[in-house]
Amino acid sequence: MSKDKMERHLISKIDVLLIGIELFLIIHLFMGFLAGPEVQIEAASLFLGGRFTLIFWVVVVGLGMILPGVLEILELRGKKIPIYIPALLILIGGLIFRYVIVEVGQLTGYIH
Repeated sequence: MSKDKMERHLISKIDVLLIGIELFLIIHLFMGFLAGPEVQIEAASLFLGGRFTLIFWVVVVGLGMILPGVLEILELRGKKIPIYIPALLILIGGLIFRYVIVEVGQLTGYIH
């Protein structure tokens, strides 16, 4: 929310890069889940066709990462985007992501 245009431009570039890295890491999270023991495969199934599929892919990935990334790219190309919208979407997506991860962990907890 800087008043300096160059600083906002730099922060937007960094934000788009970080969103890309986070998407890359989420893909690898699922690759690790699917290559792991039964409890991790069960956790992955909750995201990939289970109880948390819609909230994870639509809210966390779609509204919390992809949409803010697109808005940031549009802003970098000169479109007027209210700066609080991508920031708010990223914060909400991050909060829901943490909630979903904890819930899935509670549902699939490993018991000896």
